[in-house]
Amino acid sequence: NSKSDTRINRLLTTTDIYIMPSMNPDGFEKAVEGSCDKYGESGRENSHTVDLNRDFPSPYKPLNSMANGKIGDLFYGRQEETIAVMKWILKENFVLSGNLHGGSVVASYPYDETIHNTSSSYGRSPDDSLFRFLAHTYSNKHLTMSKSLDCGAEFLDGITNGAAWYDVSGGMQDFNYLHSNAFEITFELSCCKYPLAKDGTLTKEWDNNREALLTYMEMVHNFQDILFRI
Repeated sequence: NSKSDTRINRLLTTTDIYIMPSMNPDGFEKAVEGSCDKYGESGRENSHTVDLNRDFPSPYKPLNSMANGKIGDLFYGRQEETIAVMKWILKENFVLSGNLHGGSVVASYPYDETIHNTSSSYGRSPDDSLFRFLAHTYSNKHLTMSKSLDCGAEFLDGITNGAAWYDVSGGMQDFNYLHSNAFEITFELSCCKYPLAKDGTLTKEWDNNREALLTYMEMVHNFQDILFRI
């Protein structure tokens, strides 16, 4: 009840909050609840067998060509879901964004892609210090992320640069930053891509992430102060 929770009420009355439940509803329907395959092969792609988080424009690859050989616009040749999200991002002028994933437990920040297109190459953005601060804040407020105890992977303080982890070409995180100036962090929240809902897992994950999510959303009001301190 937001009216009985001063913090929640303040957040709702002072912040424009947008929630996209799923970018890939087709994949969500195909996915198997309880699947702990960290690669999420079941449900990873849409109905056209396209991984939507590889379908955004890349700064290092040319735009799609049309049948007549001319280069298309930013949207040409992309999936309908991708186009809808791109237009949404460009229209709303978001400031801060969180992209919720599964398969690991870590806060990953831009860039996801480098010109080398190989893993382990650090993708340093002009706002690297701010991105690291945002990622650290989420990780430290999360109940387990900063301890790097989950999924068998070790991330110092529970954060990683996206490209240093593995290179992603055409991801939404980089598109947000490069085309709209929105600061987006990818939050990998569970070793399981699609954990069971009825065994208490969802309650546990809510407890793990509640404070981190609230603090992250509240930070949108402190950007000027954060920039001066950094």
